[in-house]
Amino acid sequence: LPSKQKEALSLAARAVQMYTNVLVRDWRAFEELGVSTISCPGSFYSAIRPRAPHTFGTHDPPRSPADPIIVSLGDAGGVLSWEPMVRGLRRGESIPPGTPVREQMRLVRQAMLETSFEDLERRIREQMARVLGPAGFDPARDIEAIMVNRWPHGYALATNTLFDPEWAPGEEPWKVASQPFGRISIANTDASGIDLTQTAFDEAHRAVGELLQMRHGWFPIV
Repeated sequence: LPSKQKEALSLAARAVQMYTNVLVRDWRAFEELGVSTISCPGSFYSAIRPRAPHTFGTHDPPRSPADPIIVSLGDAGGVLSWEPMVRGLRRGESIPPGTPVREQMRLVRQAMLETSFEDLERRIREQMARVLGPAGFDPARDIEAIMVNRWPHGYALATNTLFDPEWAPGEEPWKVASQPFGRISIANTDASGIDLTQTAFDEAHRAVGELLQMRHGWFPIV
């Protein structure tokens, strides 16, 4: 690859995301407290909330507090947006002020991947016990299962006006990086700088179109 394109590809850092869901045997503690969402300032997870019930075909969602339910921890704002989680993953260290956002993502990604599931499980049980325990919740008895989805490469990043230069039109790194090279055509949201599903579709369509024009490979010429 040309050095300019390799440099542009190296800037394709992604936002780090983590989703945590816990299956509990009932939601009596939430009924006892009279709450549907609990904000947790300063805690590893920013919030604790039962998932809203949904009906799918013949599936009947839980309606009684005695029924099992899925509880979500945290929110969808991304790991980097919640400083207590960043410090927890980095063994108590904050990211130094002034660190470029792409480097921040790399530091958080490394810390998240180095954190064991056992450590995350301990934090989940401790926080739920501290918040819901006064209403009778016992994590040893009431937690049936824990699922942690780690997205080290979650969402594509575009321009960050705080750290990035003012690139000329066509010189944005995602446009330079996505230029075809031989039989390789680069797609996904990285090629658009926009973290939306529809842009991934658009870039896939463009990439396949570039391959069609090459008149070789496995694609028929129309």
